[in-house]
Amino acid sequence: MKSPTVVLILTLMFTQSGFCATKVMSTNHRKQPLEMVIEHNMARFNGAQKHNYQLINLDTHKTYNINTRQGTALDMSISANVPVPKKVKLPKVQLKKIGGGPKIASYATLHYQLLANGKLCENLFVSPKASKLEGMKTLIGVMGEMANASKGAMLSAGGTPCRIASTLIFEKFARIGILMKSVNTQGQVTLEITRIETDVALDGAYFDIPKGIEVMTLQNLMRRMRKSAQQ
Repeated sequence: MKSPTVVLILTLMFTQSGFCATKVMSTNHRKQPLEMVIEHNMARFNGAQKHNYQLINLDTHKTYNINTRQGTALDMSISANVPVPKKVKLPKVQLKKIGGGPKIASYATLHYQLLANGKLCENLFVSPKASKLEGMKTLIGVMGEMANASKGAMLSAGGTPCRIASTLIFEKFARIGILMKSVNTQGQVTLEITRIETDVALDGAYFDIPKGIEVMTLQNLMRRMRKSAQQ
């Protein structure tokens, strides 16, 4: 039987697992609030709908889309690279450094322009300092690998050169910093980080798939939908 002291230490270890967590709050092009939480080898993306969020294991790259309303955890992991169609040519992607940018969420930024085949796609504002926060560089590296693995599927679906470029550029963020703000050619802000918190305390089960949630693949979900449509 464990002593009260040992029990207390173990309890603290698990209930205060979020001691080094980093929380990033942002808004998208619709001004909807988004939240990204990173701790060690786990990341969680919370959207505008509280019942729907995404979990990523940064070690295994396992990705689950959780929907507590439907009671499902959809496995969105990329198991293998989808080959790039032979008749499709990847655009020439350039990341052009313009100079210093504005302070965003208290972080100094650098201004870059993203170009695809010589055409301006977006103005990007990046913070090298923010990339040093807990788990950020690992997360960006993993997302870059995932984006690279999915480029074949995107090309097969007919993605535009700029859309493909914005996906492929993830790999470069691991070297230059965290994307703090993006502005399209119409002057619309498509993403902006509004606040970054460090050393955030989290519940010990924050990155767990909730109890009672059914884990399924996309194929399982499609079969369930077809079955429901036939009833």
